[in-house]
Amino acid sequence: MVASKKKIDSWTRYLCPEQGGWKSYVQGNKNPENQEVINELMSSYGDYKQLTHNQFDCNFSIDNGIKVAVRNFFLDLTFRPADKSGDNAKKHCHNRAINELKSIYFEYLQGGQKELDTEEVLKYLEMLCRGADPDDYH
Repeated sequence: MVASKKKIDSWTRYLCPEQGGWKSYVQGNKNPENQEVINELMSSYGDYKQLTHNQFDCNFSIDNGIKVAVRNFFLDLTFRPADKSGDNAKKHCHNRAINELKSIYFEYLQGGQKELDTEEVLKYLEMLCRGADPDDYH
């Protein structure tokens, strides 16, 4: 499964104390009596560690000084109908191929694979192009 790198980067920036999008969220959505505690907790974000292309760990310090480890997972929940209706749905086939290719790409960038599995890549490229008019690409 693939998680968009943009979404992962956006979430990481949201949590980060320097760029924290959480600050405006807390200010606009949390009761004033809770804002100080939330700001203190969120400002303790640290020890960021990228684990794979779609997960990372970080820590927060709670009020007694104990660090709490938080693992962040990103999943792309893809619709894959198992009945015959899914066999002819070009949109679903196209989206699945794109998601699988992105997953292969980001795993490769993270060093999860030493070499690209060209057969797997070709399988998803074929799926992506199935039903497309070849004249559209000349």
